Amino acid sequence: MAAHQRSGHEGNSSLPVTQKLHVPLSPREQAIREQRASLIAEIRANPSNDQIRLDYAALLEKAPLCTSDKARASLIRLQVERGTGPETDQEREILRKHGTTWESAIAPADEARWDRGFIVAASVRASDFSARPGCISSEPIQTLRVSIYPRPEAFEDPMWGVHGMIQSPIFKANVVRLEIFSGGAPVLYTILKEMGGPRVTDSTPALREVHFHRFTDSRECALPSGNKYRDEMNGTHSVAARADRLDVITFNGIVVSGIPQL
Repeated sequence: MAAHQRSGHEGNSSLPVTQKLHVPLSPREQAIREQRASLIAEIRANPSNDQIRLDYAALLEKAPLCTSDKARASLIRLQVERGTGPETDQEREILRKHGTTWESAIAPADEARWDRGFIVAASVRASDFSARPGCISSEPIQTLRVSIYPRPEAFEDPMWGVHGMIQSPIFKANVVRLEIFSGGAPVLYTILKEMGGPRVTDSTPALREVHFHRFTDSRECALPSGNKYRDEMNGTHSVAARADRLDVITFNGIVVSGIPQL
């Protein structure tokens, strides 16, 4: 038998070069993946509980699915053990060898921040996240740093990415801290309206903090103007509507709602 089976279209140069066949998971592998997903959900729900992280490490060692699983278990144990102390040479070596592979699982998100063996924060463009919201499911990512610009295509409205991101069930259920970079009033209004405006019935229950960075408009663009029609259209009233459910909202580092300004 030939080493590689070929399709009847092998002469068609338009087919993808890296076309792959879908191989169903074995019952054992499916069960292991479900255990891992359950533990990730527990870690996300209890971020200060180190025992759940150690349970995940034990599962990686007991039932590895790839050659780097035992290295990942070692990383979890090392980082849990050192706590808030400085990163060790052993950790750096593990991440040098395997970090790129592990971080590729959250693509198109990148700029991963690690904490006690897991990726807890990442950066992504809004339109990319909308296309693949599941990118934050494999790790207990709760902080998402989002850029709106540049646009994917010159003709594409960047607000499409904002709508898709905020309305994603995965975003709603998991993102606790949202950081938005580079924008102005249109981006701000869209986000606030999607989070808690009158046209949205399903809010974002996990979200506790929203931080707007490098915005070109003053923070007053997020405050009610006194014109009820304008405020309803722009969503500026949403800050007040969300204040009881968010710990803090900041604009360019200035707190405008939530915790007192220090």
